[in-house]
This record gives sequence, C-alpha cells and structure tokens, in this order.
Amino acid sequence: MSFRDADRAVTVQIGAIILLGFLVVSLSLYQATVVPDQNRRVEFEHNQRVQADIQEVRNAIHRTAGAGTSAPVSVELGTSYPSRVVAVNPGAPSGTLSTSDLGAIEVRNATADNPETTDPDYPETDDFWNGSTHTYPTKSLTYQPSYANYGNAPTTVYENGIVYNRFRSGDVARTGQPIVAGRQISLVALSGSLSR
Repeated sequence: MSFRDADRAVTVQIGAIILLGFLVVSLSLYQATVVPDQNRRVEFEHNQRVQADIQEVRNAIHRTAGAGTSAPVSVELGTSYPSRVVAVNPGAPSGTLSTSDLGAIEVRNATADNPETTDPDYPETDDFWNGSTHTYPTKSLTYQPSYANYGNAPTTVYENGIVYNRFRSGDVARTGQPIVAGRQISLVALSGSLSR
C-alpha cells in the first residue's frame, strides 16, 4: 500500500471543514446584520404604536375633562421579536411610562364677562373668574423606550395638552395645541402618579 492512495480521504475532510467554515461565517453574518435590522424594524413599528397610544391617552384626557366621564386607554409598553430557529435575539424591548411634575399652570386676569357688554355674560362663573389669579399643579406623562437596536428612538411626552417627540436634536409635535382657540382657553391639568 502506498501513501499516495491515502491522500484521497484528506480531501473529503478538507472539503467538509471548508463547508463548515462557510456555514459558520454565513450564520455569523446573518446574526450580525440581518437579525439587528429585522429587530430594528420591530422596535420602530412598536414605537409608532406607542406614539399612537399616547395620542389616544391625550384624546381620552380631553374627553374626560369635557364630558366628565372617564375612558380606559392602554399603552403598549413592550413588544417581542420574531422567534428564530438558529439566530439569537436580545432581551425583549420595553419602556417606561411615568408622570413627572411640571410645576403649575397660573391663570391671571381671566374674567367670565366681556367688558364691552353691560349684562353679565356668564353669571354662574363670574364670581370665580373675576380677574384674580388661579393656580393649578400639573404633570407630564412620558414614555421612555429601551430598545436594543433602534438607537434614535424618541421619548414621547404628553404635556399641557400636546403630544410631542423629544429627540436629542429637538422636539417634534405630534398633535396640535388645543389651549387657545380664538377667545376660548382650554386648560387641562394632569394629576396623579404613574410609573410602569
């Protein structure tokens, strides 16, 4: 038996090792590029849903203030990544929803009557809205995301009737300002404590 005949088995082993190497490199590239990209998309879509939820919270607060009836609203604080057979996901993305003190809303020189008319316009409230100063404590409601891949996710805030996204570079309003409409002022103070 010559050594020349024994070389044939080595080529099969080398081929198997190269094939295994390609498989490991392919799985590593998938884990390093495709999985984070797909997870970033999941986190972005979750953040969009949370922003819509916070806007619904704002609308419910204003409906409650106007009608006096409360309405339950939910905010999706976390989500989950798609399950994977081979690749590994990081921990599930989540966030915190909490209130924080803003200070107080102060209303000065507000009257319930039009000074150009002689009769009281709103006799049921002119003894309260008589030009004196009224102060109301208020809070903001903030959603702070905690994502693994969506690094530029904004903090979404409800504050004094407005929902906006807070980025490092500045703020972007998601809703309009309902406080002043012509001669009417609508102030809704937020009270209570929440931390989830």
